[in-house]
Amino acid sequence: MNADPFHYAKYRAGAVAVTEYLATLTGGATAGGCQMSGDAKTVAAGLIVAMADGSLRLE
Repeated sequence: MNADPFHYAKYRAGAVAVTEYLATLTGGATAGGCQMSGDAKTVAAGLIVAMADGSLRLE
């Protein structure tokens, strides 16, 4: 975790867009709250890198 409370704020819009897109693929929000499989954690880490370096484009 980063000590700066606003460090992750820059990722919120991208995270919301990705979550909304994934919900369309699965037919809606999934149960389980924040529980993530190992594969999902790997994807999430890759998304953060792509958002940070500007290579992720959500259109």
